[in-house]
Parts: sequence; C-alpha cells; structure tokens
Amino acid sequence: MNSSEEVVRSISMRSLFGRLLILVCPILLALDPLDSILLGDNRLSQWLGLSFCVAIFFTFALVFLLGSKKATNATLRLVVVVCMVEAALQIMAMLQLLPLVSDCDHVPFGRVYWNLEARNASIMNRFGWHYSEFDLREKGRRVILIGDSYIEAVQVPVKNHLARHLERLLNTPGSVIPLGLPGIGPAHYLELFEYSIRHYQPHDVVFFVYLGNDIDDLSEKLAPRSPNRYLYYALDGADSIRLRPESLDALRVFHNKLESNHRHLMWSFAHTARSYIMTYKVLLALAHPLVGQRHGEDRPGRPDEKEIVQAGLNVGAFEKQVSGPYAEACQILQNLLAKSKQIADIHGVRIMVVTIPAFPKFFFRKFEGTDYTFEFDQWDLLALEKLVRQSCDDVGVSCLAMGDYMARKRISTQEIRSLYFNEGPGHFTDKGHAFFARAVFDVLKQ
Repeated sequence: MNSSEEVVRSISMRSLFGRLLILVCPILLALDPLDSILLGDNRLSQWLGLSFCVAIFFTFALVFLLGSKKATNATLRLVVVVCMVEAALQIMAMLQLLPLVSDCDHVPFGRVYWNLEARNASIMNRFGWHYSEFDLREKGRRVILIGDSYIEAVQVPVKNHLARHLERLLNTPGSVIPLGLPGIGPAHYLELFEYSIRHYQPHDVVFFVYLGNDIDDLSEKLAPRSPNRYLYYALDGADSIRLRPESLDALRVFHNKLESNHRHLMWSFAHTARSYIMTYKVLLALAHPLVGQRHGEDRPGRPDEKEIVQAGLNVGAFEKQVSGPYAEACQILQNLLAKSKQIADIHGVRIMVVTIPAFPKFFFRKFEGTDYTFEFDQWDLLALEKLVRQSCDDVGVSCLAMGDYMARKRISTQEIRSLYFNEGPGHFTDKGHAFFARAVFDVLKQ
C-alpha cells in the first residue's frame, strides 16, 4: 500500500473531520480573491480565482454528499496527491531549487521567493513592505524612500537594502522606511507620499526616479497599459494636471490595497496564506513567461537598439533628441513634483528626487576605465536626467542627479557596472545599494 492510500484510509477513518477539513480549504482560498474584489480589483483573474474556489467547494460537497464510496475515496486520493506535491515544492523552495518561481506578495508577512538576478527568500513586514519591521515608536528624524522595484529590492537581503545602509550612515536605527512596489511610476509616488504622511509622519521623503522606464510610465504612448488599470495624468494647461477619468478605478484600487495592509491581521489571513502556496506560484510561472519585453516594442534597427529593447526598455529613453511624448511626460512629472512640494510645505516635510541612471550593455563595451562619456553616437544616456533635473529646479525641489554624480566622481565603468545586476541593465546589487545610500546621505546630512 503506497503512502497516499494510507493517508486516504486514515482520513476515511475520521470521515467527518477529514471531509470538513477538505471543504474548508476552498472556502479559505476563496477569501483571497473575494477580498481583492471588495477592495475594487475587478480583474478577470480575481473573478476566475473566486469561481474556481467556489466550483471546487461544490464539487467536493456533491461528491461527499451524493457520491459513492469509490468516488469519495478517489477525491480524497486526489487531495492527498496535491498536498504531497505541495509538500515537495515547499522542500524544494527551502533549498531554493525552484528556478521557475520568482514572486512576492505585498501583504502582511507575505512570502518573498526570488530567483531573478539573484536568489532571495524572505518575508514582508507587518505592513506588506520588503523590509524589517518599522519602528514607529521612534520619535526622531524619519526618512521615507519611495520608488519602484529598485526600492522594493527583493533581489537582495534586507540587511543589504539601501535603507539599511542609510540607517547605518545616519546612525539612527529604524529611522528609514522604504516604500517600493514593482511596476509603479511617478503618478503612484504621489499617492505613496500621501500614504506615508498618514501612517509614518516623515521628516524627509526621497523619490527615486529610474530613468530607464519611470518617465515612460507617465505616458500611455510610451508604456501602453489600460488606463483603468494604471494611473495616468493628463496636462490641463501648461501648469496643471488632472487625473484621467479612466484612471479613477485604478487610483481607488491602489489606495484601498495600501490601506488594507493596516487592517487587523485576520482580514489579511487569506492573502498571506496564498503567498505561501508554492503550487499556485509554479502554475502561475508556467502560465506567464517570467521575462518579456516591457512595452512590447519590436523596433528593427542597429544591434544596440535591439539590445535596449531586449532589456525591456524604450530606445527613445536614450536618444539625444528627446521625442514629444517624453517632453510631455516630463511636463507631467514637473506638475506632480509641484503637487508634492505643496503637500510637503503644508506638513513641514523636506522632499528630494534621486535619479537612477540606466546603462545599456553596449556602453560598457564601448568604454573602459574612467575614459568615458555618457553622450556618444546617437545616444545621450542622461538626456532624461537633464529634463528631470530641470523640472525639479523649476518647482524648487532638490535633485540628486546620480548620472552627473558618477561623472563628477569619475568612477570607472567597471565600478558602474558592479552597481547593477545583469552587468548594467538590472536592479541594484549590494554595492549599488551601498553606493546610492552614501550619495543620499551626503545630501541629507547637509
């Protein structure tokens, strides 16, 4: 008799308990998509997840109530096999032997299992952020870091996070709070700024703008997404912007999800539990390719242009001649910064912007050592940084332009490459986090 049959016999001996346990599982799993829907996330995937859980519940219920003993035992055997597969995947995950899976859930104590660029296995904190627990009892100076996946930083252990390096430099443990989410842009940063004021009462807020795609994220022309699933602003004259009406639902969902992590842990139980189910993550990884083009741009041209596209970036972000959509996106950024400055002045918060330069691999092939320039051939790797810096100057916001900082420090191309994974186009390495923390500290200490 094999192990699964022994377990089935054991469950059959405790028939009522076993069946109730099996029926409760799909109900608990259904709470995850149900809560997301109640928070405003009406994506098809949520409804399909809820429908699947409900279908599983009624299927099991009908089998247990009306099915024959043979059908009941077959159902129990199927459940046992699934549980054994999940147990095997959990063991593989503990040994970090699941290369297909790279996933994290921004829910209280959600699981982080990452294999892209570097391996990292950790847990989100109480409020769903990839960092240690926030010490909100500390009444001293508090610094908030806001950004996308560069500040989320699931590629490195928390001990090597930019925020942790900055805490050591400031000599104030628990004083730095990183708020990073993947796939968001400057329009979301404004919402995160207001969220940080509601919950963390910052003294300084640092916005990190990744030149590789954050400006793209401000324009549907540059980063096509459904506006009812993403935050898009439109220019309303030269000096004002308005949220596009189609993005109102996206704003509501984003706001609700941020606030939902501050509810009692009971309400987040289903979300947290789902983040630990490796079978779900493996199936999701098989259904969706892990690596793909960010914007789906398929632009024929020189090998270096194709290289930019293969890195998931837009060629236009690196061209000397800044196109109309980028100029418009930078105008939207300037107005977002102006709004942030108004909020900061009301609450007595100091804000600053830090740019994160993007470096295609061909830059490192062309230059070695300290004999390099960021403007060559048809490219200007800092073209967008200049526009961001001008936008900051126009609204009176401090800007730490890291491309210019690197050039002034004359750090070598080898050193620059060591700051990023994938030899240039990736996220921050441990060295990258330390380097940027030092640069930010030099400004904050003034």
